[in-house]
Amino acid sequence: MLVMKEEKMERKIFCLLCILLMILDGHSVLALFVVTAPRSSYTAQYGDTVQLICSFPPEENVYISKKLKVSWEHIDSFQGKSQDVLMLTDGKLVLEKQSDTFRGRTTLLMEELNNGRAVLEITNVKLTDSGKYRCVLQLDGSDYKTISLKVKASYKIIDIYRSENEDLLTCQSLGFPIAEVSWQNNGDNVSLPSNFSQFLRPDGVYNITSTIRISRDVTQNYTCVFWNKELNEKTQASFHLEPYQGNFWYRFCLIENIIIILIIGLQSSNHSLALDKTKVIRPLLPSGASQAELAHIGVGVYQVARQLQ
Repeated sequence: MLVMKEEKMERKIFCLLCILLMILDGHSVLALFVVTAPRSSYTAQYGDTVQLICSFPPEENVYISKKLKVSWEHIDSFQGKSQDVLMLTDGKLVLEKQSDTFRGRTTLLMEELNNGRAVLEITNVKLTDSGKYRCVLQLDGSDYKTISLKVKASYKIIDIYRSENEDLLTCQSLGFPIAEVSWQNNGDNVSLPSNFSQFLRPDGVYNITSTIRISRDVTQNYTCVFWNKELNEKTQASFHLEPYQGNFWYRFCLIENIIIILIIGLQSSNHSLALDKTKVIRPLLPSGASQAELAHIGVGVYQVARQLQ
C-alpha cells in the first residue's frame, strides 16, 4: 500500500512538472514576440504624408502577411475616443469598421511586413489626425506599442488676389491657430483699414482672409504678413503695383469734352460760359475769344490733367 501511494505521488509530481514546463515554455514563446517602435512620436505638416512604424521579429516566411494580424487604432487627443484606422487579417485589409475620418487616406505597406515592419501610411494629413496611435500585432504571441502624432498647420501657402476695377488687395491662407495679419508697403508697416475674416473648417484649420484698399498713384510694393504665434512662424506674400494710368486718361477725356462744349458755345454766342453742372472746371472767357486763345486754354487744361495724375 505504501509503495502504491508513493507511485501515485510520483505520477502527480511528474504531471505537475509537465504542466509547469508547458506553461514556462508558452511564456518563453510569447516573450520572443516583442513589438517595438523606432520612434515614439512624429510631427507632420497639414496636407502632407506621414508613415507610422511598428517593428516586430521577422520570420523567414514569405507568407507572413497571411499569418500576421495587424490592428491600427487612433486615440483622439481632444475627445479621448478610440477609432479603427485599419486591420489586416488572413492577408487582407479589413476596412468595414474603419472610421470615415480616415477612409481613402490610409494604407498598410504590405511589402514592409516581410522586413518586420508594420507601416501605417496616412496621406493628406489633417489637423484632426493628431493624437495617439496604437498598433497591435499578433503572430506567435501578441504585443502592442503606442505612438504619438502631432500635426502642424502652418500658413505656408498664401493666395493673393488683386481686383480689376477697384484698388483692392486680398491675401487668403489656411492654418491653425488663428494668425495675425499685417500689411507693409515698400518695407514699412501700414495702418490702412483692413477687412479681416476667419472661419473654422470641418478639418480643424482656419480660413483667414485680409483685404485692404489702396491708392495706385505711384509704384508700390505691398506685402501681407501672416504671424503664427504658437508655432513662431511668419509667412508672407507680395504685390508689385505700377501707377494706374486709367484715372489720368479719364480726367483728360472729361476735360477735353468740356473744351469742345466750350468752343461750340463760344462760336454760337459772345457771352461768357460757366459750366456749373460739371463742377470740374469753370472757365470765364471774354467775349470774342480767338481760336489761338482757345488752343492756349486747351494746352493749359492738358497740363492741369497731367498734374491730377
